[in-house]
Amino acid sequence: MGAAIILSLLWLNHFGIKESAWVQLVLGVCSLVPLALLIVVPIFQGKIDLNNFSPFAVPNAEGWGAFKLICAGLVVAAWSAYAFETSVVYTAEFKNAQRDVG
Repeated sequence: MGAAIILSLLWLNHFGIKESAWVQLVLGVCSLVPLALLIVVPIFQGKIDLNNFSPFAVPNAEGWGAFKLICAGLVVAAWSAYAFETSVVYTAEFKNAQRDVG
């Protein structure tokens, strides 16, 4: 399903950035509204005990181990974001991107 969405967005980009940006905005809003409702509605209904969020603790880790675990997760998240951003930025700079990247 993800590949179909990516291919359809690439096809849409063929027609121009204005139409593509509009469709991506609509898709983004359509995906974020249900997520926002899943977060906000239970809070207003009183179904969430906010005391469960304090004190913050990482399971099966204490002190320095918890800090290292959180830092490791942040490194993995940043590393994947850097790799994707680099490939997107530099691929567009090639004169013949299909030949140079493929």
